[in-house]
Amino acid sequence: MRHDDQICRISQGVASAPRKDSKARRQGAKAGRDRARNENQPPARSPTAQGRIVRNLRKLDRWRDSSRQVIEHYGGAGDETCGVFVVPSPIDGAPMRVIASSGDAWDHVSVSRSNRCPNWPELESVKRAFFNDDETAMQLHVPSSEHLSLHPYCLHLWRPNDGREIPRPPGIMVAP
Repeated sequence: MRHDDQICRISQGVASAPRKDSKARRQGAKAGRDRARNENQPPARSPTAQGRIVRNLRKLDRWRDSSRQVIEHYGGAGDETCGVFVVPSPIDGAPMRVIASSGDAWDHVSVSRSNRCPNWPELESVKRAFFNDDETAMQLHVPSSEHLSLHPYCLHLWRPNDGREIPRPPGIMVAP
């Protein structure tokens, strides 16, 4: 497994408590990739999905956190599809921690602040920076029985990257 794959396979809720890798998990992931290659299927993580290219996060390297702590924790600083970023709030300039990942047919960012949830202008600025202008991203409010929270001030944005479009209501229903 490439070191950057550890951070790129991050799932929801990792803004404050990302999981550590284990030898068994690494071996299982390698076996899964080997099976996929043997069956002529692409690996789960791919920078392209049905011809759609995810935003190149190397363009956001000015905000990328490549500190020793991030590299020790995740095994790398990420790549063009994933990473940990410290983005200034457009409201007060305070740091917002953003963790971006792409895998299992989804692009995902988590956005957190140390003392409160990000507000609409902050979440919107992250959406504009981490997703292409012509893409729709969404927040999900799952059933209570499925709700997971590892950080009290973290919000998430999701976008399918396998060619599926997120359904949207007619514009007249949003802003008549």
